[in-house]
Amino acid sequence: MSFFNIPNNDIYVRTGSVNQLFNLTAREFIIYKEPIKTIVSNVNNSIYGYGDAQAANEEIILTPIYQSFSGRMIYPTRSYSSSATLFNSKVNLNPNSTYIKMRPDAFKYLDNGIKTELIKCDGKSWNYTDKFQPQIYLGLQFYYAEIEGTN
Repeated sequence: MSFFNIPNNDIYVRTGSVNQLFNLTAREFIIYKEPIKTIVSNVNNSIYGYGDAQAANEEIILTPIYQSFSGRMIYPTRSYSSSATLFNSKVNLNPNSTYIKMRPDAFKYLDNGIKTELIKCDGKSWNYTDKFQPQIYLGLQFYYAEIEGTN
């Protein structure tokens, strides 16, 4: 039994406002996955001057796999303590780390079991640290994925 019941109209207004704010502050980021390796072998039937000898050349072709999404970058805040801070009253984020707030479709692509090679956003390259936190607000879901800058 629920003691706290929010009317559907209020839920629609509140989640609509959260979506609007997310869309307003979201930026494009690109997730690059491990490329697909294709081995192509070419067999040349006779090398000039060597009779019936055959030469096999193998070539590896890398096909890049990436997809673009929109999300919100959350950069480290100035904090003089090492403890996590409460953010949005539902998620604990480390103030010394960088995060991308993303929708479930982007997170599903990011954390699909295939190695994430790189994330590009704001003209910088980032690595996914395999740490994330979900946020659910009145049925609206976002994920905070922790990322680190590359050298």
